[in-house]
Amino acid sequence: MERLLLLHDRLPFTILALLALVLLWGLVDLIRARVSQGLLALLWIGQLLLCAQALLGLILLLANLRHPQLALHLIYGLLSLLLLPATRFYTKGRSGRGVVATLLACSFVLLIVVLRASATAL
Repeated sequence: MERLLLLHDRLPFTILALLALVLLWGLVDLIRARVSQGLLALLWIGQLLLCAQALLGLILLLANLRHPQLALHLIYGLLSLLLLPATRFYTKGRSGRGVVATLLACSFVLLIVVLRASATAL
């Protein structure tokens, strides 16, 4: 269980690095006025990492190993899981700069949510 706890504590750093990369890649796509497959792949990798983080958190919660500022931490966790799929649903069937800008905004908000979730875990 100690390894799960350590992984749950360290995984946000990987997610934050990935989101920073998404923001940089998104700026390039914004200049090109198109959503690249690379950007979408990075976003879904980020979503998978967020799902893994949530699963680890759930395991730790059920094992009574983790009691951060629980309510707020859970709200941030739920928000981080739902934000990207909701944005993709909203932009489905669209293309161009508007979609890239929306995905960039989503990534930036997601970065802030992950930072806040990490802060409430202390």
